[in-house]
Amino acid sequence: MKKLLCFAAFASLLASATPAFAVIDNNRTISRVGVQNSNSSAYVQFTVAPSATCSFNTLYIAVNTDAGRANYALLLTAQATGQPIARVDYTVTGTNCTINLIEI
Repeated sequence: MKKLLCFAAFASLLASATPAFAVIDNNRTISRVGVQNSNSSAYVQFTVAPSATCSFNTLYIAVNTDAGRANYALLLTAQATGQPIARVDYTVTGTNCTINLIEI
């Protein structure tokens, strides 16, 4: 009986988990860049909403890693010079969108 209950609980967790998927958007212009200190992340919003459903049309970057800080620096460079983002790859989990790659 314990095995059955454990299996049922595990199956329920798997069924309720939201799978992540990757999205690529092209030719985006930055409208807003910021930093959220409460969870060590930066964020960006574009003039055109992301292709995926992202909370508040916002894509996040973890700035507590070297890769995240490099992505954030590239966003700031693009914003300061007025360059469009040629390509942005991000992972969507639920409605949370996290940037993996940026090209200008």
